[in-house]
Amino acid sequence: MLIENNRQIIVYGVAFDGVLDLERHALEGTPKEGVYVGADRQRYPCFDDEDYAYEKRCYWNFVFARSAEELRDKLERLRRMPWQTNYQKFRGDVRPVIYWEGDMREPLVALPSDDITAGKYLARKTYNSRKR
Repeated sequence: MLIENNRQIIVYGVAFDGVLDLERHALEGTPKEGVYVGADRQRYPCFDDEDYAYEKRCYWNFVFARSAEELRDKLERLRRMPWQTNYQKFRGDVRPVIYWEGDMREPLVALPSDDITAGKYLARKTYNSRKR
């Protein structure tokens, strides 16, 4: 399932305001209304000094849980998974799971699940405000 990155992402009934909200909760380790977000990411490839200086994007695999313990378990399994092209890791045993290529032009890809849906469209400043 594709979800445009300028839409809310609703997981376990809780609305996240786009991919940057997922990223923030994953990096801070804070749940949103009881939904925990974890991430396994890999930096884009760098080939020269300019890439290393300016390339800040990552490939992201987001997982969701209803408790900190469940999140730790899912992250452990996710990190052990072999990955495909562009660090994509999709397996049903960590659902709901979302993959994002890290570029604001790209949609999010979710494994089909009753626990994840796309919500309303967001204002541009909400989802594309990260400084690059």
